[in-house]
Amino acid sequence: MRGAIVQVRSNLSLHMKMVLMTVVISLILTISMLLISLKSFNSMGQSSLHEKSSYLAVSTAGTVKQAVQYSVGEDIEKALKELIAGDADSSVALVVVQGPKGDYTVKAKETSKEYGGVDFSQPLKELGSHPPAKPGDVVTLGGGKLEFVACKIDLTSNAAIQNGYVLLALNDSRISRGMLDTASMMAALNPHRLNR
Repeated sequence: MRGAIVQVRSNLSLHMKMVLMTVVISLILTISMLLISLKSFNSMGQSSLHEKSSYLAVSTAGTVKQAVQYSVGEDIEKALKELIAGDADSSVALVVVQGPKGDYTVKAKETSKEYGGVDFSQPLKELGSHPPAKPGDVVTLGGGKLEFVACKIDLTSNAAIQNGYVLLALNDSRISRGMLDTASMMAALNPHRLNR
């Protein structure tokens, strides 16, 4: 009788170990899949955001060209306001003019509410060290919390203006929300939970 009890306990113990191993392996695989998915989702989102910011900078440079050339400040501000108000990803837009002596002046700026206190000094400093070479070219500038892109505006140099640039920064809040939604969905579909 004792031998039968020991055999049952041994079989039960072996069964519990197998169940536990199945659960652990399932959990490891789920977490691995989640991390890989989040990494590729973030990479894809950042890449598309960078493409979008480049496109918007070039488009905005064309839109404000005449207003910058003839110093029509209201038209520049209106274009930047429409850009920020019309696109949830756009956080900061600047039009910067370089004078004949090489100094940079911010002609107009517009920010979304969340990014009203953004410091532009670092992107402006980087713009001075490596500006876009020709109109329509886009360069990436650091900015701390936000990544800026700069596009050269196609201007005719004169006594007041040497060059003009559009600086634009997009936020990644929609990407972050998407990653959180993906993580929640993956956790909800965890095979361990489905087997309960």
